[in-house]
Amino acid sequence: VPPRVPPRAPSCPLVPPRASRGASVFAWLQVREQWRVAALVLDRLCLGGFLALTAACALGTALDAALHRPPPQPFP
Repeated sequence: VPPRVPPRAPSCPLVPPRASRGASVFAWLQVREQWRVAALVLDRLCLGGFLALTAACALGTALDAALHRPPPQPFP
């Protein structure tokens, strides 16, 4: 006897639950769209934080190099 294939989990994002009902499919699509928008917002926030950190490090390195002057007598 071949093993029985378990049914898909109800939380599977690929197939909406109870796809035969139009209202539940619409609600499921709305939830999926809300999660997609939330993921896009989080992605943009992470990108902005990464760019700010990179720019601050680059600016700090450039200012450190530009403001560093050797002493008049390096070897007293």
